[in-house]
Amino acid sequence: MIKNAVSIKDNRISWITINIMGTDAEVNISPNLALNIDDKQKIPASNIFSNADGTVTRMEVKKGYSTVKVGDGIHKGQLLVSGVKEYTDGSSALFDSEAQIYAKTFRTVTISIPKSSETLAKQDDTIIKKSINIMGLAIPLTLQGNPNGDYMKSSQIQQIDILNHGIPVYFTSETWQKYEKQPVHLNDKQAETLLKNKLELYELFMLYSANKATVLNKNLKFSQDKDNYILTAEYTLEEDVAQKSVIQIKDTSNSGT
Repeated sequence: MIKNAVSIKDNRISWITINIMGTDAEVNISPNLALNIDDKQKIPASNIFSNADGTVTRMEVKKGYSTVKVGDGIHKGQLLVSGVKEYTDGSSALFDSEAQIYAKTFRTVTISIPKSSETLAKQDDTIIKKSINIMGLAIPLTLQGNPNGDYMKSSQIQQIDILNHGIPVYFTSETWQKYEKQPVHLNDKQAETLLKNKLELYELFMLYSANKATVLNKNLKFSQDKDNYILTAEYTLEEDVAQKSVIQIKDTSNSGT
């Protein structure tokens, strides 16, 4: 509430973070240097903030000006690389920041699956329907309507050829396969295997691909309640925490001021 109120009330402040440590509050404030920049400057500009709490382990700043160094503790929302440079004569310039800031972070992930569910089991009941389509007119060859219940349909269509030339006549064969809902009850070993598989998918898409994370340590805890099996994973990671944010500058060139 304080951060939002201050940011709205005073546009001289670019960003503010408040971190509670015991009975102390650490307040970090950065001035909005973009106020001193010519509104007509069209260079794209951005800052880079942290998207997680952690400790900086390595960094590569290609554009912009770093506000942290290796070994610094950082907080989610903290400015890592500034896209604004203020010179001694009072002028300022904008830059499109580009950097990779890796930090040691901690993350807890919880995955659950129900103990009981339903699946469709294939039955012996199969219905085959055939028809012929002549120039758009469908003529049934089997006096059988579409079955009711849990059926899955597959179709095969064959065009008639005469002297290697296709004519607008088609034979269609539909196979309706009966399925029946059956309950499935997991045991502890099956549940553990399924939960680990789901966790591997999470790691592949959310950690390795999205955040380029490296797992430094992982602790797994299996539990269950009345209806679900539960897997809790506690990670120690090294991941890229850099998140770019465009610097918004109001264009007043046509306002007459």
